This record gives sequence, structure tokens and C-alpha cells, in this order.
Amino acid sequence: MTFRFKFGLIMSCVLTATGLAQSESFTLTPTQDGFTREQAPTINLGGGGAIHVAGSAALNVTDEAQGVADAFIMFNAADAVAFFNAQFGDLNWDLTGVTLTLNEVGAPNNGIFSRGVGTFDILYVANDDWSEGPGRPSTQVEAESNQLSFTSGRALLNELADANLGSASNSGMDSASTYELDVAFELAVDVANGGDITLYLVATDVNTGATFRSANRADEAEHPMLTLTAEALVDDLPGDMDDGMGGDDMMMDDMGDGMMDDGMGDDDDGDDGAGDDMMDDPMDDQGDDMMDDPTPDPMMPIMCGPMMGMGLVTLSLGLASLKLSSQRRRRLRK
Repeated sequence: MTFRFKFGLIMSCVLTATGLAQSESFTLTPTQDGFTREQAPTINLGGGGAIHVAGSAALNVTDEAQGVADAFIMFNAADAVAFFNAQFGDLNWDLTGVTLTLNEVGAPNNGIFSRGVGTFDILYVANDDWSEGPGRPSTQVEAESNQLSFTSGRALLNELADANLGSASNSGMDSASTYELDVAFELAVDVANGGDITLYLVATDVNTGATFRSANRADEAEHPMLTLTAEALVDDLPGDMDDGMGGDDMMMDDMGDGMMDDGMGDDDDGDDGAGDDMMDDPMDDQGDDMMDDPTPDPMMPIMCGPMMGMGLVTLSLGLASLKLSSQRRRRLRK
């Protein structure tokens, strides 16, 4: 009886672990982006072919400081949510990974852009009330309404609602870099809602001067890209055949629970109709467990991981014991 208990536990752990592996990824490109300059706090620069992040001491092509510059990028998660819903069921998934890919211009010739390798932070911003506007480095215009400027961009920030997704650095070369971001709770909720997502890039090094291709470029391969990865939700109890009813319905039984009985009395093996355990012993009808005792004691899913190693050892010992017992029986029959 002990051997049967361990074997059932091991099989449930293996099947459960197999069911946790399903994941899918979806890549978004920006709906709008732009950058702002502290030296021109009311000027809009959202219509150009680049976004820019700079610290106060970074120098341009003629070795002149151009001051602090911030960048904003907006994505819309609706297509990603539709994709994940189609793969896993409506909101039956968790966001498990986020990366941001940017294409850097290592040595921009326009004097408005600073150069320099350094660090910058990437933040999730909860407030999406901004528009990129038409301004360019060559045709600068005053920001109107909710068009992006240094003043209006900084006003979007709210430390109580925003979240820092991580620190990054540029290469100073013409190259694409992919940054792995933290899956912050605030970001995950915004993604699940299928709406706009604003990312904010701000220099954390006075020498940072990073210029990246924007979504206004003709070549979409050069656009910023946000890649989201999601995994199917696991049932509230272990199992790999999800019927959406809750429970660990590995056997798709009438109670939606599974091979390892939870004490609900659903008679997984069906041989006595009384609702006891998967490998039935006629000693009780308590609907409790494989190892018989007079008190129902359902297997708790949390035991699966810690017991896995012990179960494998017990399984090996049990198989060896069965083999020896079989050999003894053959000798007795002789």
C-alpha cells in the first residue's frame, strides 16, 4: 500500500510539471513615440525619426553639451491580449516576460543629439494622456494641448502609480539592443486590460547620450519593439487537462479534481461506487486517501514539489522490493 501511494504522488507531480510549460510571445510596435529636451522645455519633438535619452554632461558631435533629454514610447496591448486569449482562453494567462528592443544610432550628426555610453532607466508610466505631435529637430514647434514636451512629459510622472522596470545602457554603436524588463504588477494589469502602455526612458548617468530609431522610420524593422510573453494559468489544484471548471482535473472527473483524490468522494477508480480513492482499497469508504486510515486526509498540492525527490527514492526502493519479493515467491514455488 505504501508503494502505491508514492507511485501515485510521483505520477501526479510529473504530469503537473508537464502542464506548466506552455507559453507564447507576441511583439508590439509603437503607436507613437518622441523625445523632449530640458533646454527647450515647451518644444515638441515627436515627429522625427529618432528618440533620444541624454544626461546633463553628454556632448554632441561638436563637443557641446545639449542638456537632459527624455524619451517616451507608447504601445497598445489589444492585439497581444487577443492573441493570448486565443491561445489560452480569455484572460486565462499570466504575463511572465517583457523585453524592449531598440535600434541605436551610434554617432548622430545632428547637433541636437548628444553622444556617450551610459546608463538609463526604463519606467512604466500609468498616465497615457499624451500625443507625440509633429515637431522635428529641423522644424521645432511649440507643444499644444497634450502634445509631448519636457514640461508636459515630466508632469505625466507619478511615483505612486508608475514602476521602474530596470536599468539599461547603450552601446554607442549602430546596433540593436534588447533589454529584459521587470514584469511589474502595474504593467501586467495594464497589459491585461488591453489598452495603451507608456514607457519612459530617463538618463541615470550624466554622460549618457543614446539615440534610437523611432516609429516614424519607414523601415519597420528599425522601430522599437515590445515583446510580451505569457503562460497559461494553472488550475487552483495541480492538473494538466484544464476544463475551466477549477480543480486539478487530470482525469476530467465529475468533481474536477483529479487522480489524487482530494477527499470530495468522487471515486476516481469507480470500482466500489463509494467515492474513496484512485487505487481502491475496500477497507473504507471515506473518500480520503490511498494509504488507508479512518480519517479523510486529502493530498495537498503543495506537497508535490518537496515530496518529489523522496517519492522517486521510494519508487526505486519499492521496485527493488517487489523484484526481491517476486524472486522469493518463485523460490518457494520450486
